[in-house]
Amino acid sequence: MSEKKKREKFEKIANEVLQPIMERVYEVAFDCLETYKDGTDEPIRVPFGAHDGILETLNEIIEHCESQAGWADGASVIGFALGKDGMRPGRQYRSMAEIVTALRDLIKAKDEQIKTELSSLREHEERERMAAMLGF
Repeated sequence: MSEKKKREKFEKIANEVLQPIMERVYEVAFDCLETYKDGTDEPIRVPFGAHDGILETLNEIIEHCESQAGWADGASVIGFALGKDGMRPGRQYRSMAEIVTALRDLIKAKDEQIKTELSSLREHEERERMAAMLGF
């Protein structure tokens, strides 16, 4: 596959899959500033930090799902005795825990990235201000 086709494929995935997912995550999990592109009515969300307590809440959900998975695995003997798939509830809770873990890690990584970018921006502005004060 040529480099151009790879780039086009990646851009398509980024625009059609990743961007809508991240926009929804921004709406739900981040404090955002809404702005508009010149000449459009469609808002652009600029996240500037995760909501307070969101990561802690996700950690609690993960712990709950893992706890329930353990309990469901313990109760699976009864399910097997009744001729059912006794491991199904445990698998479902473990699956939910994996999904929430992935979301938590995504939000945490994006929050750290935003904080790093904001810190760099502040540093740059401070240097510019200092240089202007010194006459450079």
